[in-house]
Amino acid sequence: MKPFAYIAIWIFLLIGIPACQRHTDYPPAMQQSEKLMDTRPDSALHQLQGMADTLAMLSDEAQMYYHLLTIQAKDKQYITHTSDSLINRIVSFYEDYGDKDRLMLAYFYQGSTYRDMNDAPRALKSFHQVIDAGKDTENFTLLGQAYGQMGTLLSKHKLYDEALEMYQKTLSSYQDMGESRRIPLVYRNIARMYNAKEKNDSAIYFYEKGYQMAKENNHERSIYNIASELGCLYYEVGEFKKAKPFLLSLTNSSYKVSNALLYLGLIYDAKNNKDSALYFLNQALVDKDMIRKSVAHKTLSKLEQEKGNEAKATYHQKQYQILQDSIQAMIQTENLKEDHQTYNYERLKKDYAILQQENHNYRKGSMVAWILTIIFTCLISCIFFIRRKKRKMLSLKNNTTLSTLCNERIFQLFQKAGRNEIMVSEKDWTELQNLMERKLPDSMNQLSRLSQGFNLSQQEFRICCLIKLGFINQAISNILLVSKSAISRSQSRMYGKLTGKKENASKMRLFIEEL
Repeated sequence: MKPFAYIAIWIFLLIGIPACQRHTDYPPAMQQSEKLMDTRPDSALHQLQGMADTLAMLSDEAQMYYHLLTIQAKDKQYITHTSDSLINRIVSFYEDYGDKDRLMLAYFYQGSTYRDMNDAPRALKSFHQVIDAGKDTENFTLLGQAYGQMGTLLSKHKLYDEALEMYQKTLSSYQDMGESRRIPLVYRNIARMYNAKEKNDSAIYFYEKGYQMAKENNHERSIYNIASELGCLYYEVGEFKKAKPFLLSLTNSSYKVSNALLYLGLIYDAKNNKDSALYFLNQALVDKDMIRKSVAHKTLSKLEQEKGNEAKATYHQKQYQILQDSIQAMIQTENLKEDHQTYNYERLKKDYAILQQENHNYRKGSMVAWILTIIFTCLISCIFFIRRKKRKMLSLKNNTTLSTLCNERIFQLFQKAGRNEIMVSEKDWTELQNLMERKLPDSMNQLSRLSQGFNLSQQEFRICCLIKLGFINQAISNILLVSKSAISRSQSRMYGKLTGKKENASKMRLFIEEL
């Protein structure tokens, strides 16, 4: 027998035999949970939990499907996944078992698990596996959901072009399946990407398209969801007349009312209709979003001041300040999280490009695909290992820098300023610069050459110095008495001066840290 024949037989035994379906009769509770999953996931979970005591009596396949259904029911109720151990066992089982529909579902909830665990590269990989496993199936609904989840992940990390591509594939999948009730929210997601890309005309077009389709389907939740965002967008572009009908339609509904109330209050304030502004802004105080609530309090303080109601004006101003303090604390916490991320946005973009190339090769054949998947997993592991090592080295370098300065009086003074406890003077800046020239001569020489060579402003040079000393953006904002967003914009502008490229602020920070 020729070698090729042996290979063919081996492949048949490896792939063909597991693909033979083992038909299992599931207990009535599991069958009932399947029927309830899309419409009543809470009831589905209740059915599953009720048979937990008899689980050991079931076959291995039935047990695995039970666990998969349980994970699915929890996910549909937005219960956060915290561990990947069980779903990985389920995936491994169905990879051997050969049930393609179950395997697709297992990959999907593996991706959902990694999504909740903030592991974007692994989540993207799992969602891609859903798509690869479903190439020859007609399970367009699950394919559309996988594309949609990838779009959400990519948009979260500001990869808007890539996210837009995924949402367009979601749209195509749902159209193939005739999923008309799902399509309006896909149009909404596409609109969000155009809004993020500051292409407001395109964003409005897709919001309007989604809104009209939701009305045709009489899908109330989608109608009000899109109306809320479209009304806010019209407000942001100054189209108050077009914004009002959408926002007013929300006042008699239970869907996202609070943000509509805020924007209506702001519109009436801009139109000098003070009584209506007061009415809607006071109602908007039920909003759980601290930023929107703080805006409502600030505007109410102004309006009450104009009416001569000093007590109410003072109350709203005090509430505004309390919320601002909470927001700043939240921002600082988020900054700390960002500083400890295992990957950055640009790294994710590269990982995603690698993933797409790997999946192009994946389609050449199942055996080749399995091998490529193993290789890709190894590459990802190496990438994260190298990245962690690089971050540890950078952290050590920064810690060494700080250790040489932390006992210096002027450095401690700037730390207090970073916590918004004091203000610094020009004399303090001169003293800090002299300290850096003594303690960090090489770094200061490089920063000075950068400043002279690329015509950095005094403010930009000071930002660079503070980055080099390890100050986060919020602390720099407090020291320089400007907003955090202004600091980020300055960093982006500086990177543009240095490279001619449009990049985010993190690129400039990393560049300065590595000097």
